Amino acid sequence: MLQLGPEFFELLNAKQQVGNQQPAIYGKGGLSTLDIQLIEAKLGFLVPPDFALLLQNVRDPDGVLFPWSRFTKPKYDESIAWILKGIEFDIRENSLWLKRWGARPAALSDALDIARSDFATWPKLLPVSGHRFLAAEPHRADNPVFSINQTDIIYYGANLAHYLIHEFVDHSDGSYVRHTHDQEIQRVEIWSDFAERRVDFYTKAKLSEAKARQIAAAMRARANEKPRPLIEIEMKADGNIFVGGEATISIAALESKLRELTVQKPPPDLRVRPDESISRESLQACQTLLERLGFSTILLFELHGNEVFRFAVPFGASSKACTTFRATRRPLPSSRDARARPQAMQRSNSA
Repeated sequence: MLQLGPEFFELLNAKQQVGNQQPAIYGKGGLSTLDIQLIEAKLGFLVPPDFALLLQNVRDPDGVLFPWSRFTKPKYDESIAWILKGIEFDIRENSLWLKRWGARPAALSDALDIARSDFATWPKLLPVSGHRFLAAEPHRADNPVFSINQTDIIYYGANLAHYLIHEFVDHSDGSYVRHTHDQEIQRVEIWSDFAERRVDFYTKAKLSEAKARQIAAAMRARANEKPRPLIEIEMKADGNIFVGGEATISIAALESKLRELTVQKPPPDLRVRPDESISRESLQACQTLLERLGFSTILLFELHGNEVFRFAVPFGASSKACTTFRATRRPLPSSRDARARPQAMQRSNSA
């Protein structure tokens, strides 16, 4: 397993890729022991030894990482509150409920109160970069780094060193598995349960009879529809985007191609299949483009009596995950006239 150290920091300095940002500088010159102790006093808990080592060996003038050198407790609290809001969204909109919470109350406000109280007891997290978080508890080296977006939670590094290489250096085929599941990952209560999709961690969503009938009717109607053409969009880690097997090289070129497709009668369904190492920003850009062109996510269900199972595989969670989009309204006239509105990511079935 990779470990932080002088040779590792030299590798990061030589090969890191951070887009248009000024790279972080790894090596001596980071925070002092006293600086870290002051941060720990504000946090109310100790940071793991490998995280302390990173803080002592990084200077980050352009904010590639979370701004630990300018640490404020409100900024940290904001990053953790963002995680809780995502969990609350899935409780409210996606029927999320964990077995550890007992029977779900009928009132949404009561359900949210239970989740909030329990969330405060979960193992603490440390923001590293964007929506990647290192587990701070148990207090030990080599805890995993998680990628967290609502309850789309996956391992993104078997430890801090593997995460930094995966995020900033190694974008080759198989890098995700190489830096996560090929390593011996130390489990972290709750966060690993999410990442490993443990069946006994969740409860099944219960629907009212009326809602179950509504979903069943929609599924029957879709089954009776005349089949539409299906075109696959493959998003590759090297930046190439393939539409029906034909390569495009940018989101702009993809937009031009898709505008041609939207005039077909009937318009095709689009199935987006991203590589597992595609950035969240690229996925969001693609989803925003499709929504602007008049395509909406198709949510797929399995219905069993009065229980519905929505597949908890969000857009772009892995190379095996895909999302189907259907033309559901007239597209806006042009990208210049359209203002993309951020929307909560919806959940869909895997192919």
